[in-house]
Amino acid sequence: MIKASTIKYFLTVTGITLMSGCASTPDDYSPYIHDQSQNVQLYDEGNAPDGDWKILSEVTSNSCNSKTKDQKEGDEEEARQLLSLEAAKINAHAVIDVKCWTSKVNLKSNCWSAIKCKGLAVEKK
Repeated sequence: MIKASTIKYFLTVTGITLMSGCASTPDDYSPYIHDQSQNVQLYDEGNAPDGDWKILSEVTSNSCNSKTKDQKEGDEEEARQLLSLEAAKINAHAVIDVKCWTSKVNLKSNCWSAIKCKGLAVEKK
């Protein structure tokens, strides 16, 4: 027989695990990072800027409307903003090869439908 305390522990751990997969929102970033992100340029696939660039890291974002029962899609503008914020965290000057797409149900991030973006965070050499 399983004890009630074991069940409570399991439910608590499961709840924390599920909540940790939730998507970020712009409100999750500091004012400093918001200021820095204003200087980060995004370049879609095939539109890389001229010059020599050093790749710092791949950055990703996920815009998801998980806080409503409406089950709406995420927002591409927000996903691109989140990409800039992620790049600003590592002092990138730009994100190149940006690609965004719609992703369907993802229970891990509690999203019914999300807009995901990824690209390469770069700095000038």
